Amino acid sequence: MRRLFNLLKKKEKFVKPTSAEGQKLHQLLSSNDEQNVKLAFYIMKGQGVPEKLIALLQSRYKELCFETGLMAPLYKLKRLYFSNNDLNEIPSEIAELNNLKGLYAENNDLTSLPEEIIRLKKLKVLWLHWNYLESLPEKIGYMKGLRELWIGYNQLTELPASLGKLKNLQELYLEHNKLEELPLEITNLRKLKILRLNNNQIRRLPEQWQNLRQLINLTLHHNQLFQLPTSITEIPQLEILQVNNNQLTTLPQDIGNLRRLVQFDVQNNALMILPDSIGELTSLRTANLSNNRIQGIPESICHCKSLRELYLYDNPLTEKAKLQLKEWLPNTFIHFSS
Repeated sequence: MRRLFNLLKKKEKFVKPTSAEGQKLHQLLSSNDEQNVKLAFYIMKGQGVPEKLIALLQSRYKELCFETGLMAPLYKLKRLYFSNNDLNEIPSEIAELNNLKGLYAENNDLTSLPEEIIRLKKLKVLWLHWNYLESLPEKIGYMKGLRELWIGYNQLTELPASLGKLKNLQELYLEHNKLEELPLEITNLRKLKILRLNNNQIRRLPEQWQNLRQLINLTLHHNQLFQLPTSITEIPQLEILQVNNNQLTTLPQDIGNLRRLVQFDVQNNALMILPDSIGELTSLRTANLSNNRIQGIPESICHCKSLRELYLYDNPLTEKAKLQLKEWLPNTFIHFSS
């Protein structure tokens, strides 16, 4: 179908159709014949869209309007859903949809985005999961209205620095890409609450994480991190920290500063010791330290009164250390083996 409509992407002079032409267009669109529909779209691209056909186009040909760049029937829409449609291109005419607040195009065949997409000033939600995107527009930071940006499960290798200008962004999903590093500007997203960076190839993180004062959920598992920056311990609202399946050998000494941390997953790393400040994680409820090289746990952990589950599979803990843990944490379910 898409191949048949490639010629429709050429812009023509707009002339309002006559009543008779509008009736003819309606007949063509209602015929369920592919060639007739093709002809109707060709005519509308050249002569314009009769207002009486807007409802029909929105209900039956919304996807085709989008693919061919015939945006007039979509002008008033606030949300567009084009998930699971084998879409391989977002037309540059997308910029004409000034009222659009949500664009959902996950699970398609997109490899790039048009630069014109940055003109969607009212867009709040952009879902692009499960595509083949290799890059983002350099000026994506102009999309000041964005609250949620879902671009996980793509082929991104780097991020534009302008991403840090999305001052209203609250949720950023970048998991399952090919990122090796992050721009420092990502720590300028001061309203960010959720940041998912797991399953990339990140070796080193930028500093200044203390700027993310509203961040609650940070997932960094399945990367290639050797250490965490100290500034991560200065994220005041952080509740979930997942750094499992990396190559960490130590944790920041001030990890205990994360007073609101509830869930901490650091399994499948190369930790040998834990900092004494771990006992200051007084809100911690679940901690997974499995498959490391830990031989003993600091006695300060006895102050983690909220801890309900502690996972310690596959660590070389001595029997003495295990007994001590049971005494220090009588109300905690401790898993020493699977």
